[in-house]
This record gives sequence, C-alpha cells and structure tokens, in this order.
Amino acid sequence: MNILFLKKYLFILGLTTLAPFIGLSSKPSPQKVEPTMVLEEVHSENELVTLENKFQQSPDFEPSKVDQLIKLRMIEEGSIAPFKRNIEASLLLWDAGLRDPNVFMAALLKDSQIDQTVIVHLYGPEVSSLLNQMQSQAEPQMSDSAKKILMAFEEVDQHKGSHF
Repeated sequence: MNILFLKKYLFILGLTTLAPFIGLSSKPSPQKVEPTMVLEEVHSENELVTLENKFQQSPDFEPSKVDQLIKLRMIEEGSIAPFKRNIEASLLLWDAGLRDPNVFMAALLKDSQIDQTVIVHLYGPEVSSLLNQMQSQAEPQMSDSAKKILMAFEEVDQHKGSHF
C-alpha cells in the first residue's frame, strides 16, 4: 500500500515539474519586471535619490538597505502609491533638520506589517525601537524622534486633505 502511494506521489511530482516542458502549464507565466528597473523608477519618481545623497555623509547609512526596504514595501503594498506618504514624511523630517538614517528608515517603515525580527535583522534595533514607540503611542515613553515622525505624518495627511 505504501509503495503504491509512493509511486503515485513520485509520478505526480514528476508531472508537475515537467508540466512546463510538455506544455501542460495551466496559467500563463506573468511578465517578469526587472527589479532594478522598478527600483530606479521608485527612486527617480519619489526624490529618494536626493535623500540618499544627503544621507551619504552618515557612516550609519547603507543605500542597499533602502533598496531592500523598497522591495519589501512594494511586495507588502502591491504598488508604490501607499508608500509615497512615507517618502513625503521623510522629506518633511529632513527639511525639519532630523537627519538620522534610523529615523529615515523608521519613517519609510512606519505603517509596515513586516515582522519585527526581520526589521531588527535588516535595519537594526534603533529602527525597531522607533517603530514600537510609534505603534504604542504612549506619549511619556516616546522619544523625540518618534514624536517628530508622527508629526510629519500628520502634516502630510493634513496637506493632502486640504487639496480635496
């Protein structure tokens, strides 16, 4: 009985791996979009290049981490549209004089649902701490940086609301 089951399993497994080669694919494969093209488009359309160039002077800043973040957020959101709010808040924070790369990353990740262990691994405990402070919104324990990030998002929301 077990041998028969194993043979059927191996046969089905063999068909699923050979299906594309013998024309049994049930759905067409989606057009592949080059990740580098998408990243370049996101950078150019959203002033991220300007911010990254400004942050280059900081030894804590790694541009590759911004690329990882964009990829994660695009997978999470499905498009760049919801993420533009985070970029606008980051620009406001820069203009307000808050030039900490950890604050920049936390602003880009503010409304993300990405697991905290991933954030700590990729972006460090400082970014994770800022995100936790903003999530809890416990005013006395919140750092000045977390408060400024929340204020930048409020300003972006007010600015968008006044145009409609």
